[in-house]
Order: sequence, then C-alpha cells, then structure tokens
Amino acid sequence: MSDRTASEELFWDLAEQVSARCPTHWPAVPGEVPASRRSTGGGVGMAPLDQLPRGNKMARIPMLSASELDPELAEMVDADHRTPLELGNMRIYGHRPELAKAYAQFAGAMKTPGLLPRRLLELVRLRIAFHNQCRSCMAIRYADAVNDGVTEDLVCQLQAPDEATDLTDAERAALRFADLMAADHWSIDDDTFVMLREHFSDAEVVELGMTIALCVGFGRLSMAWDMVDELPDRFRDGATGTVTPWGSDAIVVS
Repeated sequence: MSDRTASEELFWDLAEQVSARCPTHWPAVPGEVPASRRSTGGGVGMAPLDQLPRGNKMARIPMLSASELDPELAEMVDADHRTPLELGNMRIYGHRPELAKAYAQFAGAMKTPGLLPRRLLELVRLRIAFHNQCRSCMAIRYADAVNDGVTEDLVCQLQAPDEATDLTDAERAALRFADLMAADHWSIDDDTFVMLREHFSDAEVVELGMTIALCVGFGRLSMAWDMVDELPDRFRDGATGTVTPWGSDAIVVS
C-alpha cells in the first residue's frame, strides 16, 4: 500500500508518462516526494487536478484584435508591434479598458529589471503554470529569461526540483515557496520564511511573493478562459488530461 497522498500519486503518475521527454534528468521510475517538499497536512507535489474539462479550442471570452483595443491601451502595450500571442490576456482584459490599463501598469512594473534574476522568476512562473494547468502560460518562454539561461533541459528539471542538478539552492527555495503558494498555502509558516531568508533579502522575498501571487491568481484566470487558440497542438488537443510545460515546442515571446 502506497503512503502517497492522492495529489502525490497524480504527480508521479504524470512524471512516469513524461519521463521519456527528458531522459537525461529523469529516472524511468521516480522516487518518493522528498520530506522537505511535504507539508504537515499532506503532499505538495501538485494541485489535485484529476481530469480537467476541456471544451472547444476557442477562448471562452472573445479575444479582441489589436485594432479593437482601446487606443490608449493599445499604445500602452505596443499592440501594433506585438503578435497576438504576445498580447496574451490583454485581448480579453481589453473588454474592460480601464482595468486592463491598471493591470498593464502593474504587470509592466513586475517585468522591469528587479532584484531577482529573470531565470529564477521564469522557473517559478512555469512551475506555478503546471500547478494551475494554465496551457497558455506553459506554452511560452519569455525572451529575457531565455537570455538569462532558461533552456528546455532546465525546464525539464522542474519535475523534481530537489533532485535537479542544474538548479541553484536559491532557485530550489523559491520553487518550494511557489509550490506552497500554489497548492498548499495553509502550510506556510515561520520556518518557510527562515528557509527563504537563507537565500533572499526581505526586499527579494517581497518581490518573489508578489510575482508568485500574480502567477497563481491570473494564471488560474487564464486557465479558466481556455486561451489556447494559437498554441502548439499538444496544448490544444484532447478533451481531458494534464499537460506539462516541458517539451520541445515552447514559443519564445518578448
């Protein structure tokens, strides 16, 4: 009889299915979830997402074209020089221009060079996208993060961060915090912040936390809207199932 929780069983079943994608890093039969990644209330492999309902391949709210956006919003996000995929959620937020402008300012501030490396933040974003099962989030890589060292081999190691050979200790700590925020936030306690302060200043912890909150909340909203229209086939096909961010078909966007 396995001691794994239902959430852990789902995570490792998925790991076995996709292990062939990254054979350099993943054993054919994954080991147990390390104790350091477990909470007192259960496992934190990933959120319990047994079978996700999939509708058709059109977003559930119509996506506006660049020409349909509010002119001030279009100028703010440089809509005329971006691909539809690079405009992303803004094509839906544009139905409420004033809210979309506020979001663009906030998200833009989060994207400006800060205290934390773009590589670390991208790994955190993709790990959360996996928890959220946000397909439009998992399918893309931001160019600044790619330039900072995010490769598909590195993304493969998000399957088991504590065993990954190419992640730094700071990246592992950030990913532990992201796991808890995305799937088990009730388990966050003083020890969590002791762990974070071994690698980050208070200002860096604030930046990390706000980035995680942005990814968790708005990533779940993107998942609900089912914005998969321009994505590679594996992010679009299938009525049900769980998708992973690792693979050879990611799209680099600015």
